[in-house]
Amino acid sequence: MPAIDKKLVVEINYNINPIDISKLIKIQNDFLLGDYEKLVLNFTESKFINAAVAVIIGTLCVYAKIKNKYVKFKFQNETNNPIFKFMKQVGIIYT
Repeated sequence: MPAIDKKLVVEINYNINPIDISKLIKIQNDFLLGDYEKLVLNFTESKFINAAVAVIIGTLCVYAKIKNKYVKFKFQNETNNPIFKFMKQVGIIYT
């Protein structure tokens, strides 16, 4: 994927389970190894992520920082979104 605006936006409209890890790793590799500066993970219809998936998402933020890149999370109805609440509780999101 060519990085025209240096931003990769991924809409996640399904619940992420361990089966989906290969998709998530491909997104991670495209972002970290590409010319992108920012990754936006937009959780639209998602209500659940597996703990193993949360570890991958959390470490993605760390790897991005090492490479001077940025990961942003977006949620529908943020304050009531269960994924937002979980990610905030485990320290992936700081507010």
